[in-house]
Amino acid sequence: MAINRLKIQERAEKLVGQGKIGAAIDQYKVLLKDQPNDLATLNRVGDLLAKLRKPAEAVHLFSRAAQLYTSGGFYPKAIAIYKKILKLDPGATEPRIRLADLYARGDLTSQARVEYLAVLERFAADGFEEKARQVHEKLVRMEPGSLITRTSLGDAYLSKGDAARAVCELQRCAADLEKLGMSDAAVEVHRRILDLEPPQIDIAVESIRGALRLHAFDLAVAAAMALHGRFRDDPAATETLVEALELNGREDEAEELAKTALGDEAEGAIARTVLGRMHARAGRTYRAIDLLLSAGRALCAEGRAEEAARAFDALLELDPSNVTALEQRIEVARALGAREDVASLTERLRTAGGSPGALPGGGWAAGADPSAGGGARAPAAKNPSREEIDFLRERLTEAEVFFKYGLFHKAVDPLREVLSIYPDHVDAHVRLKTVYAEMGDRIRAVEACLVLAVFYEQAGRREEAMAVMLEARELDPENDTVLRALESAGVLEVAPAGAHVARRSAAPENGIPAGESGNPGTAAMEGEPIGHEFFDLEGEFGDSLADVLASDAPDAPPPAEEQDIGDVVRTFRQKVDETVDSEDFKTHYDLAIAYKEMGLLDEAVSEFEYAAKDPSRLVECYTMLALCCRERSRADLAVSWYHKALDSVAADGAEAIGLRFDLGETYLEMGEIEKAGEMFREVAAEDESYRGVALRLKEVESAVR
Repeated sequence: MAINRLKIQERAEKLVGQGKIGAAIDQYKVLLKDQPNDLATLNRVGDLLAKLRKPAEAVHLFSRAAQLYTSGGFYPKAIAIYKKILKLDPGATEPRIRLADLYARGDLTSQARVEYLAVLERFAADGFEEKARQVHEKLVRMEPGSLITRTSLGDAYLSKGDAARAVCELQRCAADLEKLGMSDAAVEVHRRILDLEPPQIDIAVESIRGALRLHAFDLAVAAAMALHGRFRDDPAATETLVEALELNGREDEAEELAKTALGDEAEGAIARTVLGRMHARAGRTYRAIDLLLSAGRALCAEGRAEEAARAFDALLELDPSNVTALEQRIEVARALGAREDVASLTERLRTAGGSPGALPGGGWAAGADPSAGGGARAPAAKNPSREEIDFLRERLTEAEVFFKYGLFHKAVDPLREVLSIYPDHVDAHVRLKTVYAEMGDRIRAVEACLVLAVFYEQAGRREEAMAVMLEARELDPENDTVLRALESAGVLEVAPAGAHVARRSAAPENGIPAGESGNPGTAAMEGEPIGHEFFDLEGEFGDSLADVLASDAPDAPPPAEEQDIGDVVRTFRQKVDETVDSEDFKTHYDLAIAYKEMGLLDEAVSEFEYAAKDPSRLVECYTMLALCCRERSRADLAVSWYHKALDSVAADGAEAIGLRFDLGETYLEMGEIEKAGEMFREVAAEDESYRGVALRLKEVESAVR
């Protein structure tokens, strides 16, 4: 049975005026039972419960209201409600996280940071390590370049006196900064770790070596001396000081310390280099060669090419015709890109009777396998060069770090770069699939599944092929290719012989270039793709934009750690300008939609403005421009666009009704209650049932009172 909501509301307000708050709440609850999502009533009852000092009940209603405001896109109102909740319960963590999320969504970074840090410190103090780390990752995603943000979790543990956990988090932070190429920031974090004088010698040694890697030699030497003073009888502390002195150019001091403290034994490669030089000067040639060769090999395995070169050079001064050292030194020169050295060393190797190009038993970076976890290999060499090993390690690590901090679009680039050279690197395909899935790019995630299924099938790993095809079905249950493959007994037998699943014509964006013939997996990458329907660019974007996306883009800059997403977008837009006809407004409109979905609002606005030159798309473009402005928290500009759209349509048409409703919602976001009410009343006069306008009018009328 319908109730008279207006009469019940008037009765409730009268009771409030008489000071009968409890009775008024009972009346309001009748309204909420009738319409549980009545925002104005939820807010009103929450306020009254707070007055009665019933914070738990008030928070419950406020939480419902805040969630409804958030889901409806009324972020400023949701923020106001969460502030009410935190005033009633300052120690609540979940509402504070939601408030911080809303601030971050609105680019209110400083406010978001304050709230995130408060929650992070609370979780750290209460011992909730995983929750603290999750909040920390939100902070880092919001401000990836901020050193203060990155060290905040370590600082939180320090503030509660937990130095051990603090150091652990700071080490993690330093490693991530180093991988991201933020050398100065990484050095500063290592300095902080060393200032704490960690009791575990291995932690101090790692930070000293980190400082050495980053060429912060003065910091490393000072810290190594302090460590040696604290652990004078520990060989690790001594070797660390020897290494720091050696790499700082203080070779005499390094040798003197090695002679007095290490004797003839050393674990570290640099210390062995120093001892080898000392034995050489003393005429103990065989012992020197043994130490220098083992040091050089160890440094190769650690990827330290410059230090390895010094060790092998010292050995070759003693024994210029040492074939093993010459072979290793050639590989080091290749890794360093020293072509002239490669040529001269190769000639020396021929003279010494060696075989140019052959690697010694250990090889460069012995023990390091570029295919670890992936099955990739260099296409032209039996053993990978140092450059190839470094390339794979750097790109996969780079992708991992970007993925960890939510920079999914940037994680794609290094993985595609790996696959452009190693098209059968399974681990890179697996990672790329995961990244696309996290990005919500279902089409490319399915395509990556199909690529992996081909590899697994060819390798005889049929269970894994089936598993990845099932994953593809979960991503796209209606995909005919996937369904046919799963229905067939051979999983992939539905594909024509020699078919592949990557669209090579779209290589810059999503494809996996075909490898050289003979590489496992590449035989299945020739001919027409079986997943052709996955990238119907013509249907999605129009012919001109399809051509842009499908081009090989030979002039595009290679991915690099320092490359900004803005550079990628600018390059792509330049390509669009060169390829798309100036009168092809549909393509510009479709491109604007794509930009908006990716969150590239500035680019979207530019394309919508261009597409608005087409009279048939004018109103549609004005409406989308208004939505972009609202997403950028520029409701004032959105109002202007909505008015332009209204001026371009019939005053009594369906388009006008929708525009007035959207304009009313925008006024609500701005706090212009009376103007919002005027718009909603005009809509209700045309259609009372339109998009819940009656509820909006009640909300407005309640707010005006």
